[in-house]
Amino acid sequence: VNPATIHYHFGSKEELYRRVVEGAAAVMLQRMTAAASGGRPAVERLTDAIQTYGAVLSDHPYLPRILFRHAMSEPLPLPEWFVKEYAAKVKALLPGILHDGIVDGEFRPVDPRFTFIAVMSLAFFFHLGFPVFRQILGVAPQELAPSTKSGLSFPSPSAELTQQYSQHILDLLLRGIRAEQA
Repeated sequence: VNPATIHYHFGSKEELYRRVVEGAAAVMLQRMTAAASGGRPAVERLTDAIQTYGAVLSDHPYLPRILFRHAMSEPLPLPEWFVKEYAAKVKALLPGILHDGIVDGEFRPVDPRFTFIAVMSLAFFFHLGFPVFRQILGVAPQELAPSTKSGLSFPSPSAELTQQYSQHILDLLLRGIRAEQA
């Protein structure tokens, strides 16, 4: 893309970056908030939140790469606006689910900070590292996102493969946090 085109439409490369990230982050926040909403057992809300997170990353496969590149190249790993407007709000959802599950006896006491890091990083890194994992694991063509099959983007997992992986994350997590049955 011609730098003059970026400047004409967005004013700067940073503004283009912000608009791309904000678009995906706004979708993530809205969908994660809906998935984590109360009135249901914590295990259902946790399931929906993890599946939703994976689905949003699948719908926006460029997001992990953009955020990772920024984190590795800038003095502050993430822009302040991103942390304040999106990341902190998404992060605030999981402790509520865990607290409710602990109070209701569904989950054993766990540190919500570490649980948040574990869940988010497992899904994030799956998408970030997928080009490498694809080669190592021998991912079948039908397990690739349609845009990957057409050659229009970098290798990304299909929505179905993302859903399977999200379920795997959930299975691992629930085996670790479920309360012992008396």
